[in-house]
Amino acid sequence: MIEYLQKKDLHSEKTHHDEFDSKENIIKKSKFISLRYRFILITSIMLLLLLTTLALVLGMLQTKTIRGRIEKQGLAIAKNLAVISVDHLITYNYVALEKLANQAVSNPDIIYVIIYDKEGKVAGYSRRPDLQNKILTDKASLNAVEVKQPLITVHAPESGATPVMEVAVPVYLPGSLDRWGTIRVCLSLELMYQQIRQTLWSILILGSVALAIGILISNWVAQRVTRPLETLVKATIEAARGNLKQKISIHTRDEVEILASNFSFMIKEVLAQKQQLENQLKKIKRLQLYAEKILDTMSDGLLAVDMEGVITAVNPAACTILGIPPDHTIIGRPVLEFFDKDMQFSAYIQQSLENPSGRNQREIHLQRGKNTRILLTGSSVLESDEKNIRQLIFNLNDITV
Repeated sequence: MIEYLQKKDLHSEKTHHDEFDSKENIIKKSKFISLRYRFILITSIMLLLLLTTLALVLGMLQTKTIRGRIEKQGLAIAKNLAVISVDHLITYNYVALEKLANQAVSNPDIIYVIIYDKEGKVAGYSRRPDLQNKILTDKASLNAVEVKQPLITVHAPESGATPVMEVAVPVYLPGSLDRWGTIRVCLSLELMYQQIRQTLWSILILGSVALAIGILISNWVAQRVTRPLETLVKATIEAARGNLKQKISIHTRDEVEILASNFSFMIKEVLAQKQQLENQLKKIKRLQLYAEKILDTMSDGLLAVDMEGVITAVNPAACTILGIPPDHTIIGRPVLEFFDKDMQFSAYIQQSLENPSGRNQREIHLQRGKNTRILLTGSSVLESDEKNIRQLIFNLNDITV
């Protein structure tokens, strides 16, 4: 019985260590991401989103502002040309109109100027005298000669080229609704896109610097938060391994310090409970050793059987009296297999198992070769804490004369 309990304790302790090792291996094999790196990653993503949003908003505002300015500039130029060219359109003075168109493109922001007459013919085309007095059939020209109100369009002249802005203004005689021509001014948007690119590059450079500084600051803040937590994690691992005498010193003046203080108190309580259990275990082992010595030295035999008829304990005196093998070879085996020829003793054991609460004292004769042993036997019940019958204890007294 003593060896069985000791083996059971060793098996339980080994199982506990195996479970801890398996859990520790699972944690190591799982995709573990440090809290510090998560904090840095989240901060970086937030900064990137903020910078991206800032770049988009500033780009849209700048585009709207510059485009509005260019529209006003184009309308002002086209309207001024319309006022100046009225008299020349009435007199069909194409030479003067071509001169006006060439003078207008001296502005670096203007790509070309086209002046159409009343019939939609080219009256003046900056730096293209070969197109004078011709009708242009492209879509932009056809739309321009038909406008009755100022028209502003933005389009790319060629695939992949920088978009341009065209302003078409009809020319009317003062106090008349008769259209005598159209002024078409094409403005370059290259400066607008250049300024937008410069702004985006500035945001990109400043954003990169801000992102780097933000990562450094978030790393510093994360370390202040995660270092105490890492200390607590290591302490929990050591505590799970059985090291309960460690000292935890964390001074963060926040919830982490309270957590560390509570954990230290818990470890001290667990250590005190462990020491108390160890002391109790030592007492139990001393009592078990004492009981084992009593069982080994007593002259009466003792046989313990559970309610399934399996031998759980037997002392040397019982082995000698009953003529069965030593106790360490029969523990865990059915008791009746050793007494199948001793019908009287087998019936007694069977009757005791069926009626354990009765007073089963009896004188039994055992035949051992030519010799007959007379035993005075009695049984008692070993109950659990819940008052359930766990085992029967048979007391064997050899009264052979």
